[in-house]
Amino acid sequence: SSSQNLLQAVSENEGKLEAINAYDGAFLSFGIFQWTLGVRDTVGELPALLKKLKETYPDTFQLYFGRYGVDIADQTNALAGYLTLNGELINTRALKEQFRSREWVYRFWRAGRDPKVQAMEVEHALSRLKSFYWKYKVHGFTLNNIITSEYGVALLLDNHVNLPGLVGRALRKAMDQTGLTDPTNWDTAEERRVLNAYIEHRATTIDGIGPMYDAKGRAKRTAAYVTDNIISDERGTFRYSHTASRGLGNYIPEPQGFDPNDYPDMELDTEGRDMEFLARGAESVA
Repeated sequence: SSSQNLLQAVSENEGKLEAINAYDGAFLSFGIFQWTLGVRDTVGELPALLKKLKETYPDTFQLYFGRYGVDIADQTNALAGYLTLNGELINTRALKEQFRSREWVYRFWRAGRDPKVQAMEVEHALSRLKSFYWKYKVHGFTLNNIITSEYGVALLLDNHVNLPGLVGRALRKAMDQTGLTDPTNWDTAEERRVLNAYIEHRATTIDGIGPMYDAKGRAKRTAAYVTDNIISDERGTFRYSHTASRGLGNYIPEPQGFDPNDYPDMELDTEGRDMEFLARGAESVA
């Protein structure tokens, strides 16, 4: 599908389904988007993935995690939160440290090879778009009215995984620089002009945020999927789901049943790996 092809392009810059990193500041990173427990005492995105697994495939959750004492803290939402271990809230550096052990790395690696866990990873990765693509506004337009090609949405999603606070800001700079501030009647060439400028701006610091890590290298790897005909840079080609059709105008419709209130905004923590999830209105950088 359109969305899974896009996800393949973005995951080129992050990890494989069973990828694990226990060496960075977020203690344990897992999966195609390297979801973490969060740095220091902050929330992480990994508990939200496991929450979704527990709700959808409780037996699978029990097999890989529950029987070892892992559960999901009550305050965990669709995007982030904490785990508990043997009833204790894992919300400090010292408590998170235990997940660096060989036993836990192996358990997560083994879980990452299970098709049901992999299915949850794909669904969870795509659902990230719901936290910004139909919410963030630039020059009064939500992003689904501005960038509608598979290639463009892949660039936005990759940026959001790496540095959420830069997405709208870099896009605003790109629209200002090109003079293309009303996307209503853009064609593919005009979207591409904005995207080319956007790639440059996300490699800079804007309002104290940025630059995005390896911004241009990541963009090149994403563009290779256009060259290989896996994703398209034609305007209007992105589809979130099999059933969604192109909008009547130059926009991508919201997913069925989408409620923006289910997806709090994300901002990047100062150390750069974990997210703080703020229950406030959609970010506007118009």
